Amino acid sequence: MADYIRAERNYIGEMAGYSRTIASYTGEIENGSGETADYIGARRN
Repeated sequence: MADYIRAERNYIGEMAGYSRTIASYTGEIENGSGETADYIGARRN
């Protein structure tokens, strides 16, 4: 039973790491779209 609980904890830890990765990935996409907006602004000028 203890091994089962330990496995569950590891799984939850991996899920937390995974969602953190997704959060940083979406953050990078937002940064990327900000750069695109700058690029469009530069072309308008």
